[in-house]
Amino acid sequence: MEVPASIPAMQQLLMAYRIEHSASLPDGVRTALANADAGLGGPTLFLSCMEALYGARDELDKAGKTIVAQLGSFCAMHGWPGGDPRPGLIAQAMRRELREKLPAGLSWPKPKDDPAPIELGGVPGVTPPPAPETGA
Repeated sequence: MEVPASIPAMQQLLMAYRIEHSASLPDGVRTALANADAGLGGPTLFLSCMEALYGARDELDKAGKTIVAQLGSFCAMHGWPGGDPRPGLIAQAMRRELREKLPAGLSWPKPKDDPAPIELGGVPGVTPPPAPETGA
């Protein structure tokens, strides 16, 4: 699996994936990808698309799992969001599911240790506002 070296290259790869595979994605994921692409750029775009696709990972084909791994690896290489290890852990989970080989002596993390999906289209590191207090 190759990981693009630049933001424009990652944007092109993501756009090509969306054009070629959008019709086969679940409706919620397709909508989340469209919303993520509406005016977002760079880290937020990549993280939002990674999370939307990762949330539907059980429904993704090889191309879908590959783009999630590429997005996660790309974000991890750049330290997005703020050094959080989540993108790298997501990339590892997808690479394990793709059955990529590791060098001798290394092993993939166990599935039970994979990050849990977050709300569709959510971005890690962005804390929602607190719920309003009820009652006195």
